[in-house]
Amino acid sequence: IFFGVETKDINATPKVFSREYYNKASLVSKDWFIDAEMVIRASHLNYKISELEIEYFQRLKGKSAVKFSHLFQFLKNMIVWYLKRPKK
Repeated sequence: IFFGVETKDINATPKVFSREYYNKASLVSKDWFIDAEMVIRASHLNYKISELEIEYFQRLKGKSAVKFSHLFQFLKNMIVWYLKRPKK
């Protein structure tokens, strides 16, 4: 909603893009925001975005690498990207 992109889960994986998109997107994120950046840029470049339902399986071993501090990093990125978004 924040970026005007209609998606159920902007951070869901996997993501599949064409080489053409990748070359035009000029992605810059080096952290947890890369998934969001890919979808936001695709939307702003007027690419069609489609989603498929996927089945998630419970983690059998190991644990998530996501830390509470990543939330603040992600929020900072959202604000920065919101402020520099193209005006429609």
